[in-house]
Amino acid sequence: MNSIKNDAFLAGPAKKSRFHGQRPCQVFSNLARNHPDAIALIWQDERLSKRCEMTMDQLEKKSNKMARGILQHCGQWVAPNKDGDLVIVACVPPSWKFVCTILAIWKAGACYLPVEPPAPKERVRHMLQETKPFLVIADWDDEDLFPDVNKISWCSLVHSSKDLSDGPLTYEEPYTTRSDPIDIILYTSGSTGLPKGVRIKSCSILNRLEWQWRTFPYSKEEKTCCFKTSTTFLDSVTEVWAPLLNPDFPLPVLILPRSARSNPQLLVFLLNKYKVDRIMLVPTLLKLILTYLKITNDNASLRQLKLWVCTSETLSCSLAEEFFDWSERNGGSRILCNFYGSTETMGDVTYYVMKSKQDIMFKGKVPIGRPVDNTTVYLLDAQMRLVNSGEIGEVYITGKQVAAGYVNGRDAFRFIENTSTADPENKILFKTGDYATVYNGILIFEGRNDSQVKVRGNRVDLSEIETALNKLQEVEKGVVLCYNPGQIDQELVAFVLLNEGVLTEPADIQKLLSKSLPSYAIPQVTMIDQVPLLVSGKIDRQCLLHHHNQLAGFTHEMKFDFNDLPDENRPAMRCLWSTLASVLPHAIRKLSPEANFFNIGGNSLNSVLTIAKLSEAGYNIKSFQIASSINLLLKRIWSLKWKSVITFNCLILSGLHLLIIHSVLW
Repeated sequence: MNSIKNDAFLAGPAKKSRFHGQRPCQVFSNLARNHPDAIALIWQDERLSKRCEMTMDQLEKKSNKMARGILQHCGQWVAPNKDGDLVIVACVPPSWKFVCTILAIWKAGACYLPVEPPAPKERVRHMLQETKPFLVIADWDDEDLFPDVNKISWCSLVHSSKDLSDGPLTYEEPYTTRSDPIDIILYTSGSTGLPKGVRIKSCSILNRLEWQWRTFPYSKEEKTCCFKTSTTFLDSVTEVWAPLLNPDFPLPVLILPRSARSNPQLLVFLLNKYKVDRIMLVPTLLKLILTYLKITNDNASLRQLKLWVCTSETLSCSLAEEFFDWSERNGGSRILCNFYGSTETMGDVTYYVMKSKQDIMFKGKVPIGRPVDNTTVYLLDAQMRLVNSGEIGEVYITGKQVAAGYVNGRDAFRFIENTSTADPENKILFKTGDYATVYNGILIFEGRNDSQVKVRGNRVDLSEIETALNKLQEVEKGVVLCYNPGQIDQELVAFVLLNEGVLTEPADIQKLLSKSLPSYAIPQVTMIDQVPLLVSGKIDRQCLLHHHNQLAGFTHEMKFDFNDLPDENRPAMRCLWSTLASVLPHAIRKLSPEANFFNIGGNSLNSVLTIAKLSEAGYNIKSFQIASSINLLLKRIWSLKWKSVITFNCLILSGLHLLIIHSVLW
């Protein structure tokens, strides 16, 4: 690397940590002693239909008991894995149980690997084989998911711990760990076809939190923060521990039900009810909330929510402008932030703050900003030299937030020696695979150099999906592409050439893929008769995308015979059909009595967009309800046995987010 001589080198402020050498659980214990009666966690007990709370002292004592229960169950000595890590799998859904379990794992001297049910069995087995956990704590009964491992149920662990001391653990009790231990292992998509585990250090977690406390401090007026993100997603770490470990005063964390992630009515209701002042969300969820507020003409909600942080996906200028348009209509004075980073860099390593529309655009894009504390960004060329000012370079990160590498040393080429410094905290450079430029000291994201995309904030490598697809015995050749990446109508699309003699449907291929891939990585499947090739013999991927686009055009030309419908029902049915065709253009051709909205491209965002279009057409959507009649409805559509007036309601089917016509009477 050449000497530093231009703005292709950006360094965040150098700050000393007040928690040097500590783990997050030690910070929590100190706060619990000073603020024993402060509310730590809030949740709704659905079984008892009541609000529940837990204080800092109660959480401290429960986690102390559980930590001793782990140590008692596993014995005084356990073997570390090949990386020297002591790993415990936490298969516990987002809940107060999860937070307590994580504290107990840390206090016992181990790190945690989250598995959130339901999870693909093949993916979990790969994770177990790599990380070699010495214990699995499961609050979910699935004997096939954790074979041949030391497993204990969450209830059994609590029961065996009930008579143990709830006082602070002594120095001798926990398992011995390294000076800067690994606290979390999170798995991300991998280009080799297998997910890879990122080993996240204590100092990385605390550096990220301390930067946030300095840059966006909590005020005495803030009442509640919220925990809504999947436990396998890094944003959950910030959502839980930034409020609970706040050095001046811990803030209570509201644990939102899983359904709130995709139900904007429920999410907005809870954010209002508990007066949440700040939120971290992917741009897709921001779009979902803004669309819901628009179609319901809700000008009273979320007035107290002043700090909005977008992360994990590209934030478009149009969405940022839409946010400030809404904000100005509803009192203004809101801040929108754009954070950039990855699991390998503790989620967020640069940030950009916008207070109005005038702050949004630099060279047609929303910037990713400046580095956080104790973090340095380099823009380098292929020869590892700093690019010239204004040129595009690959982003390399160094500093406290860089992970300790991948499990089993996989893809070591991404963690390389930094030859420009002797500082031990900056000795490793992480090769992100992203490209950026610098404009007036501000980073502008310019894309990636590989096949990775973001889906609802989750990193997905198309190569991993393609590998899983081509392992299926039914498939002769499978090609996976991203249609319109980064746009609202982005789709993961798999083009499948079946082996000779195989008869199967796209839904069957998707079901097989669900055994090894998480739900957000399941592509829409299109069967093809042959794989198009370029003159060079390589796959013509543009031809496949063009084919996908042509299918959308064909969908718009499809006609549906409404002759058997009563005259008064035909306008409503035509409206629904054309609306679905405009929102899910590639899906209408796949409608059948057995159609599953999620499997044909439906999601929480385009369901709300469908509602919005129907509202614009004059069909008032007054409320979101839960229903379970989609298959019955589709069978009625196909059989055309309509005998009464159709009325419109917005129905979200069991988390599949389907807008349907309801109240069809026989």
